[in-house]
Amino acid sequence: MRKALVILAVIAFASTAMAQDIIVTELMYNSIGTDVEWIELYNRSDADVDLTGWTITDTGDGSHVPGDLDGIMAPGDVMVFCISISMFNVQYPTVTNYFADQSSGNWGLGNGGDDVFLIDSTGTQVFGMSYDDNSSWPACDGDGPSLTLIDADCVDFSDGANWTTSSADWGTPGIIETTVSNDETSFGAVKALFR
Repeated sequence: MRKALVILAVIAFASTAMAQDIIVTELMYNSIGTDVEWIELYNRSDADVDLTGWTITDTGDGSHVPGDLDGIMAPGDVMVFCISISMFNVQYPTVTNYFADQSSGNWGLGNGGDDVFLIDSTGTQVFGMSYDDNSSWPACDGDGPSLTLIDADCVDFSDGANWTTSSADWGTPGIIETTVSNDETSFGAVKALFR
């Protein structure tokens, strides 16, 4: 009996650890001028993650049409979910590591704060965060920079103290900022691969 409980505890821990293998590392929710919105995803695990059937949404109640994700993200891979690929391509013509445009024209991030949820193919929420534009969050509301995660190993993605503004106006979608770090990866090296 004890052995079975230990095995169940290990399985439960593994499931929890896997729940946030794919995380949000940067997002542009209110750019300068025309709102070119996007969300950057990063596979911080040491395994491939198949995103077939996964969706991304900004509400937990299913009231907004979710955006579809697809493909396999290898360890260290970075991908961008664009609200509008045509607008994204005008602003970021050299960035090509983004998901197919399946946002159905009914997707957007709130300029005054919002949520981001990743839902896997079983309908399980595997990542969730809330951001805001109040004083506890970095000031980047329509001024040019994006929100950038400071540490990929943080435990609370909804805490403004874990985020900073990007080093460049319009952010750096599809590459990992040098400010983001974890114990196993030099993001400066990863960033160089995507430039």
